[in-house]
Amino acid sequence: METLNLGLVIVVLSGVAGAFVGTMLWAYQGSGSVAVLFREVMPVPEGLSEGARSAFQSGVSAYIAGNYRPAIGAFSKALQADPSCLAARHNRGLAYANLRQEDSATVNLLAAAEGYGAMGDSKSVALIKRQLEAIRLRKLSREAPPIAP
Repeated sequence: METLNLGLVIVVLSGVAGAFVGTMLWAYQGSGSVAVLFREVMPVPEGLSEGARSAFQSGVSAYIAGNYRPAIGAFSKALQADPSCLAARHNRGLAYANLRQEDSATVNLLAAAEGYGAMGDSKSVALIKRQLEAIRLRKLSREAPPIAP
């Protein structure tokens, strides 16, 4: 009988500990949880090498499927193959934004905007400005204290 009670206590404590660990992991990964802010992705640019093009296309496919972490990895590979690929940096920033990793998103988007600006692509710069504003507003809405009645 005592063995049964001991077993029951162990099972209950294990369940409570498991729930606690699960909750902590969920909360920790909250900054990486998916909150789709941007559905559109920049298309494959002209003039990429085959390796960069293949990685970029893998990133686009993963992004469209909502698999943002693999998309980030693929866009990073495209950037390794062709560091001047602004669309890969832009898309990587959008994927980070969808994972609620605003700092990484901002770094990538600003780098892409700087490159677009140097090329005289004001349309892409304006797009990134709107995207950065959307990220800022979402972050503010999450951080805003509740309004007291």
